[in-house]
Amino acid sequence: MTGTPSLLYAHGFISSPDSAKVHLLRNYLQAHYPRAHLQVPALSPKPREAMATLEAALRDLPAPVVLVGSSMGGFYSAHLANRHGLRAWLVNPLARVAPYAGDYLGDHIHAYTGESFCITEDDAQYLRSLEVTAFQQPGQVLLSVQTGDETLDYRHAVQAWPDVTRVVGYGGNHHFMGFDQWLPFGLRFLGFR
Repeated sequence: MTGTPSLLYAHGFISSPDSAKVHLLRNYLQAHYPRAHLQVPALSPKPREAMATLEAALRDLPAPVVLVGSSMGGFYSAHLANRHGLRAWLVNPLARVAPYAGDYLGDHIHAYTGESFCITEDDAQYLRSLEVTAFQQPGQVLLSVQTGDETLDYRHAVQAWPDVTRVVGYGGNHHFMGFDQWLPFGLRFLGFR
C-alpha cells in the first residue's frame, strides 16, 4: 500500500462518532498522520440504515480505504472488509448474531441521541445475512479482543475467525482498555507508515 490510506471507523451499537475511542483515534491521527482522511459516520441502530451509511461513506473516501470497527461496528467492518477486499482492524467485535439477538430484540433508547427505536426479528435476520463465516483474505484482518469484555464473549470472535491475525489481551473491558496504546500497532497493520 502506498501513501496514507483513508480510514473509515464504524462505532458500536448505540454509540456515536463522539465516543472515547474516536477521540483517541482522531487525536493520534492529527499528531502523526495529519493528512489522513478519517470518516466516522453516525450509524443508525437499525442495521440496514447503518450498512447503507457505511457503504456510502466508503464510496466517498479516497482510495485506498482501511477500516476500524468496534463492537457492532466491528461486525459491519468485517462484512465490508470481506465484501470489498479491504484491510480491517476489528476491536472487541460482534462476530456471531445468534448468542445476542434475543437480548437486543425490542425497544431501546439511544444513549447519545435519546431516540427511541425497536430492533425486530427482521433486523436480526438481516444481521445474520451479513455474518462472515470465513474471510477471503484473512491476512488483511487484525482481530483485537480483551478477555474481560463484559458485553461480548471474546471467544466467539476468536473461534469464528481462527485464520486472522489476532491479539487477545488478558482483562480489559468492552471499551478496550488501553486502546490508545494499541493505535501505533493497529494503524501500522492497516498500512499507515
